[in-house]
Parts: sequence; C-alpha cells; structure tokens
Amino acid sequence: MSPPNSPPSSSPPPPSPSSPAQEDDNEAIVTVTDTTTEPPIKSSLDLNSSRKRKRKKSASPSRRQTIRSTPIEKIKIRAKINQENNNHVDATDGLNCLLYFLAQFFALIILSLLACWLIEYFGGFSLIPNDNDGDGYNYVDRIINFHPLIMTFSMIFTLANSILFINSSKKLTNARLFLIVMTFLIGFIGSGITIYWHFKMNYPHLQSMHSWFGILTWLMICFYISYIIYVYDNNQDLNERQRTDMVFAVRLFGIATLIIAGTTCLLGLNQLLSMTNIVTKNSTTLESSEIESLMMINNSSSIELNAATKLRSQANLLANSIAMFMILYILIMMYIIVRLRYKPRGNVRRQRMERQIRQTIERAMLTIDPEDETRSNNNSPPLFSPPT
Repeated sequence: MSPPNSPPSSSPPPPSPSSPAQEDDNEAIVTVTDTTTEPPIKSSLDLNSSRKRKRKKSASPSRRQTIRSTPIEKIKIRAKINQENNNHVDATDGLNCLLYFLAQFFALIILSLLACWLIEYFGGFSLIPNDNDGDGYNYVDRIINFHPLIMTFSMIFTLANSILFINSSKKLTNARLFLIVMTFLIGFIGSGITIYWHFKMNYPHLQSMHSWFGILTWLMICFYISYIIYVYDNNQDLNERQRTDMVFAVRLFGIATLIIAGTTCLLGLNQLLSMTNIVTKNSTTLESSEIESLMMINNSSSIELNAATKLRSQANLLANSIAMFMILYILIMMYIIVRLRYKPRGNVRRQRMERQIRQTIERAMLTIDPEDETRSNNNSPPLFSPPT
C-alpha cells in the first residue's frame, strides 16, 4: 500500500547529471558575471600622468630636460666641427703663404743669377752711347742685355702675381691692376729694346722660335688684359654665379699665358747662348762656331781652347740653373693659383656676418654649466600637468 499523503519535504531535490555543453555554458556565464564586477578602465589622462610620475621618479631625464639639452649638445658639436674646419682653413692658408714666400724667394734668386750671368759672360749693361771698354762689346751689345732681365721680370713675375691677386678683396684688386699695367709697360720697353737691336745690327726679324713665341705671348697678354677690362666693365650686370665663372675663365687663360711666357723665356736663354759672344779672361771673344772650329783644328792653342770651353761650360751651367729655378717658380705659382677659390664680395660679407653671429652663440652656449642646466630642468614644471 502506498503511504498516506504527507507534505512535501523542504530539502532540495538532488542535482541531476548535466552534459558537458551545459557545463561550458555555466562557466561562460560565471566569467561574464566576474568581468562585470571589475572596476572601470582608466582614462588616457590618468595613464599619461602615472607614466610621467614614474618617469620623474626614475633616474632618466624628463622630456623637458631632453628637449632643452638636445639643442645645446648640437650646438656644442657644431662648434667643435666649425673649430676643426677653421683649423683646416688656417692650415691651408698657412701652406699657401709659405709657398708664396718660397716662390718670391725663387724670383729673387732668378733675377740675381740672371744679372750676374749677363754681367760675367755677356759684357753687362750700359745706356751710355759709344761705351767700349776694350772687351769686345759695344753700346748695342750691352743694351740688348736689358731685354732678358726686363722680359723675365714683366712676363713671369708681375704676370704671375696679377693672376694670383684675382680675389674679392678691393685692395688686391687695385694691386692686380697695378701689376697688369706694369706687365704691359715694362714688357713693351723690353720688346722695343729688341727691335732697336735688330735695326742696329741689321739682323733679320722672325728668324728664331723665340721670336714667334714672343709674338704669341704678346697676343695672349693682350687678350688677357682685354678680357679683364670686359669683366670689370660688366661686373655690375652679372650675378654671383656668372661673376665666378668669368673669374675662373680669367684665371685659366692667365695660367695659359704664364706657361707660354715661361716657354718663351727658356727659348730666349738658349738663343742667347748660341748667338752671342762670350768674353774670356784675356779679353778675347769667341763664338760657339769658332770654338767648334778650334776643336776641329789640331794645331790650335790648347790653352786658349781649354779656357774657351771652360768658360762656355760655366755659362751653360748657370743658364741651366736659371731655367730650373724659373720652372720651379712657375709651377709653385700655378699650384697656389689653382688652390685658391674665388668668393664674390656679397658672399664674403654674408659669411663674415654669419661667422660672427655663430661664434657669439657658440661662446655663449659653451659657458653654460651642464649641472646648472640639469638642476633648472628638474625644478621646472612638466610639460603636461595631470588634471585635478
């Protein structure tokens, strides 16, 4: 029999077995309910302020300090680089100055040796008519000795210095004009002496390579002077780039003229040795053709032949020494001319002002103490203050 009806018990019914899918659903529900109970996400301002606080507490510099110190470090590095560049420029200028004085020393040696050579072996110099000391030379022979000395001075030394002084400086510009005028006038006097000697000695013109190279040198000098006048005349109408290009062309043509003039001088030394007489110690003159004929004759005096050949060899040795010094002078002057760079006057003034301003800023920045700068950066407020 079934038991009588009794009230239901208060105990919950036993849990029924559940499937794996139902367990996963329950876990998902629990996870969702757990996440909903977490605090809300912090705002971006709170995160930024917390990061800045951590950054301030750490030993690394703040952003404000980095921003302030970076330009100072750049200025210091730039100042060091500029100092090295200035030292390099000073070293280059010192080398150019040393080479220039060395070239002028060679010029003095050339003029001195050339004057001694002409006095010792070719009768010296004289401007007095009918001057004859009994040494085999007359007034015409003595006056022609001015030609190599004058032409070497004008066509080599003054011409090379006029090319070198093509610069933006006004003082050097006036010096260059003076040297160009001297080159033309002194060279004209030297050429006039040669023409006078040709007429007096009834010597035919244009019979040597030296004469033709002399004409070529004069043509190039005239073109060089004309081009310089054209550059001066159109200087105001040109911009800096065109002016720089024209000055470069003037220097290039001047170097070519200097090379031709040096070649002409070397040919003139050779011609002077082969065509003129050489005075012996016993006041007798012997030409090169006579010396060769004496060498072919066995009955000639051996003492006179030895004296003549010795004197001729000494003259040749001194002439070759003069030629070597002249070549060295031309090469050194060409090297200095090529090393120099032309700077227009506007660029020179602008660079001078920029250099003065930059040096003033660099000196002021170099006096700043890094510890004082760090201390001031630490005491300064941050760039972004956290919201209150």
